[in-house]
Amino acid sequence: MSIRPARLCRFALMLVCLMPLARANSAQDDDALRTTLDAYVDGWYAGDAARIEAATHPDLIRRKPALAGTSGAIQLEEIDQLGLLGAARSGIGRRAPEADRVRMTTKVLAKRGISAMALVETGGTFSYLQLVKNAGRWQVLNALWEPKLDPADGRDMREADAVASVVQDYALGWYEGNAARMQAALHPALLKRKPALLNRAGEIRIESLDAAALIAATRAGGGRNTPADMRGIAVKVLDIRGRSAIAVLETRDFFDFLALARDKGRWQIVNALWEPTLD
Repeated sequence: MSIRPARLCRFALMLVCLMPLARANSAQDDDALRTTLDAYVDGWYAGDAARIEAATHPDLIRRKPALAGTSGAIQLEEIDQLGLLGAARSGIGRRAPEADRVRMTTKVLAKRGISAMALVETGGTFSYLQLVKNAGRWQVLNALWEPKLDPADGRDMREADAVASVVQDYALGWYEGNAARMQAALHPALLKRKPALLNRAGEIRIESLDAAALIAATRAGGGRNTPADMRGIAVKVLDIRGRSAIAVLETRDFFDFLALARDKGRWQIVNALWEPTLD
């Protein structure tokens, strides 16, 4: 079938006209993401629970990798949305030293589908945030954060290869059906979540797996039947600070936004936000 030159020109013109609209929509989406990030951080320091509630998903899980003893082992201290709102109302954020409140970085690091990953850094803390788009509004779903030991603490990528190796084990373990390889990549308290659309209004539900369920699915061969041409793996380590890191894993089959923590000197995945790749 041939396409007439006049029709081809009209099609090309249509694409040219749609490109500015796509860029405008993307810019509006980025602005909406930054508005959510501002509400999350500023609401905390203002003790404004209503603002934090609007910025977070009802299934929010906020985690901190806290050292437990002298071996380098960590304990994931965890709080849900209700706990965070209660802490905000109690004024913990309002009592933070002025130097700790200074905003140093607010950056959207990755965005795919209805998922995004961001970094927010103040003088006293940094947070790796995984967000979902729920009924047209961006909301924080997963947070991995740490207090800074020093205000000058910042990005340190010296262990990027070690982080990337863990992400490779996670992906290849799945495709190979290698449960031992998968288990080595996961923290026992792993939380793997997927935003699933419920209706045309864009409302979502959150589907979750823990480490045991993901290891069992790997052992059962959940990834082994994936065609070879869908298994190409691309890993990008985006940021490392303190005992925390974030990375993006992409294949032709799915993508994962991953947050990792260092436990006894080994990097392990603690939070995963994923979606299937749509052609």
